[in-house]
Amino acid sequence: MDEGTIAVVLIFPASWPPERDTCLFSRTEGSSVLRVMADTRGRLGLHISHVGGGGQSCVFQPVTIPGGGRAVLIATWSPSVSTLQLNGRELQPAVVIVRITSTATIA
Repeated sequence: MDEGTIAVVLIFPASWPPERDTCLFSRTEGSSVLRVMADTRGRLGLHISHVGGGGQSCVFQPVTIPGGGRAVLIATWSPSVSTLQLNGRELQPAVVIVRITSTATIA
């Protein structure tokens, strides 16, 4: 699925930011897998992998969440843009969107 929108309630880890990169949410949408990740700097990432190769990723600004806190997350993506909102506030991209058009292999 090249574009879509989902809304979920996330429960954040008690230790924030997490001590290692952590998957907060994963879901299959059509022929794609959507993952919301958190890194050790408290940044959220939206990663979409398409069956048959390709996908896109975007890392967003750090967030401050009380340990074990909850938030409504709305993720929207298309071939040209990805957005994340937490409790109605849009997060700003921290890293440029990377669109992967083919799968590379290392020999």
